Amino acid sequence: MLDSDEQTWKINLFGPLAIRDPDGKTRPLTSRKGAELLAFLAMRRTPSVDRDVIGEALWPEADMVTARNRLRATLSHLKRDLEGIPIVTAGKRYVELSRKDVVVDYEVCERRLKWRRALVGANRAGFAKQFLEITGEGLLRDVQAPWAVYERDRYAALNRDLELDLAEAGANIDARFSVDDELGGVCVPRVGRAAELEQVNAWLGDLSV
Repeated sequence: MLDSDEQTWKINLFGPLAIRDPDGKTRPLTSRKGAELLAFLAMRRTPSVDRDVIGEALWPEADMVTARNRLRATLSHLKRDLEGIPIVTAGKRYVELSRKDVVVDYEVCERRLKWRRALVGANRAGFAKQFLEITGEGLLRDVQAPWAVYERDRYAALNRDLELDLAEAGANIDARFSVDDELGGVCVPRVGRAAELEQVNAWLGDLSV
């Protein structure tokens, strides 16, 4: 699982779904739908999610009233399973997984992907090796809902590209790459890389990407 010094919940969506509480204990889920609900919330780019959007994604065969009732029951079950999990409700309409109290491996990977285009050679291969250590087992393997399948296929294609990056660099690549975050233990030297940094900053500021 991804580590963090902060006292936060850790949710890993790559490989088997895994949840670790702030005390470092792995917490099991007894409900398949509860696990799907947690994963759906953890993957949203906007933390506050409309209840009807959740209902349509998790129970596409149900009418709106039935989906809302199922969501209410599933949410209650999930909170009993994971006492203290920072899932909050905003009025009667929205449900949110509070990001300030949670580290999600999928979200961390999404942020880091923007660095990949700026890397070449051994740095690109090192990034690929370390990224694959997180994503290699596949995303949400046990969830067959369309929203999960789409993202799983996207990461499967990405992993194939990363494997090519790794193969092109040959053997003995050291997976210790990092760019100002916890991805690895060695920071990339930035002296003399002004043009590259300007390009990276432009990419990071490009909302269309």
